[in-house]
Amino acid sequence: MLAAAGGTVRRVGVFGAQSGEEIGRTASAAALDVVQLHADPDVAQVEAVRRHFGGEVWAVVRTDGVLPDTLPELATRADAILLDARVPGVLGGSGVALPWADLRRGVLELRLAVPIVLAGGLKPENVAEAVRAFAPAVVDVSSGVEHSPGIKDHRAMHAFMGALAQLQE
Repeated sequence: MLAAAGGTVRRVGVFGAQSGEEIGRTASAAALDVVQLHADPDVAQVEAVRRHFGGEVWAVVRTDGVLPDTLPELATRADAILLDARVPGVLGGSGVALPWADLRRGVLELRLAVPIVLAGGLKPENVAEAVRAFAPAVVDVSSGVEHSPGIKDHRAMHAFMGALAQLQE
């Protein structure tokens, strides 16, 4: 779930390498507003999902510090680009931070074309720094607010939100 500005809650589904038809069918059955396409989606996969789903399509770009050459074209087809750390064998939620300094220039240029969703190792201690560096439209956190895999830590969640609230002051 994603809480947007104004308190509106949007349903977000995370998908791997399923077909556009399967993603569309699942997203419709779950009444999703947004689908996140992991597994290194390309333009063809974004377009396939669009044929079967009327909501937003976010393409996930996993990186180890270099943005792919195909990113500008992908940014013209996706509703947002979600940046996450590339970790072999893991599609997301690894807790590994993005190499922010290496990505800053490319991300700032990309932001002119498409909204940026920032993931990749965000936690209460670093989310403010990441937001100041990239001014993303959305921050996506998972393992950064867990005390064990899949188990959220309420104190960490409050600390994360507190760090973001301080940016508003």
